[in-house]
Amino acid sequence: MSRIGVIGLSSLEVMGIKGTLVNMPEYTSITTEITVFEHYQDFQQNADKLDLFIVGLPVFVSNIEFFMPRKARTLLINPEIKPSCSEKEEKNNSGVRQIFRNATEEEISVMLRSLFSEPEVKGNVSGDLSIREKEVLTELARGKTNKEIADILSISVNTVITHRKNISVKLGIKSVSGLSLYALMNGLI
Repeated sequence: MSRIGVIGLSSLEVMGIKGTLVNMPEYTSITTEITVFEHYQDFQQNADKLDLFIVGLPVFVSNIEFFMPRKARTLLINPEIKPSCSEKEEKNNSGVRQIFRNATEEEISVMLRSLFSEPEVKGNVSGDLSIREKEVLTELARGKTNKEIADILSISVNTVITHRKNISVKLGIKSVSGLSLYALMNGLI
């Protein structure tokens, strides 16, 4: 039996997850118990009894210290629209699986299958960033401008821009908000 804890989702989102599970032929023979929690405290008290977590973005971000060590068991429901670029990966660069609000039923099914079948998540790719790139990313996530970052790190603005381009290429994240979330999820801020 798989026990799934759901927190931070609307009733419609929960119904959608349940409906998708019911329509997955390989899971019709598996007993799945889904418990929806209204409050994080109730969820956290029962977390040891749960096999998997499905969580909304605001709850995830405000309790990131709980979810990151358990990212192999966590599915993040992202209320944003999935970027149209070729980001077909099941997980973002932090190793956390996520479903965007414009995901198709097939994409949701694939994500749920991966959550049930993959016990461990490969390490994140923040190790691929140089020390200076991590410093630039940290300051960027703190809301600093290119000029401010250059002053703090004693480098030129052009060097900061180059580091930002390299970070975006390595992580596949183009927006400042995405980079900030990545920095937060990987303990850089």
